Amino acid sequence: MRQRGSSGRQDAKENVKKVTNWIAERNSLRDWDEYKNDLGKINRTALSVELDFGISVPHQNPAVKRLLQDAEQLWFKKTPKQPAEAAQEASIERSQVKLGKSSTENNKLTVRVAELEAENRQLQKELASFRRMRDMIESGMPGFKI
Repeated sequence: MRQRGSSGRQDAKENVKKVTNWIAERNSLRDWDEYKNDLGKINRTALSVELDFGISVPHQNPAVKRLLQDAEQLWFKKTPKQPAEAAQEASIERSQVKLGKSSTENNKLTVRVAELEAENRQLQKELASFRRMRDMIESGMPGFKI
């Protein structure tokens, strides 16, 4: 964490040293798979806790970010995404989100249609009952005189 009296620039340099040493230690122990997350990348939250710096450091410090990307390429054979590939993945992700929202809205509408159909059937039954009563009253059936 940030030391009292230290500047942001000093903290950034110290964090780069910590990450460099951490990577060297992983290389010597060959235990980098313990730090791999579900996406095949270094678990930055676990790294931040272990090295005692903020969770934003691996995302905001360009030198740390680059060190981690290089280590991921080496350890997990991850190649950096080309701009077109990244854009395509982002487009697919946006489409999936939209599809999920559309599916949810569609399900809500389907439920509402079913509710309205049930209500309509009930109202049709009541209407038929009222029509029978009206017919009895109009025909003068005993007990139904006006």
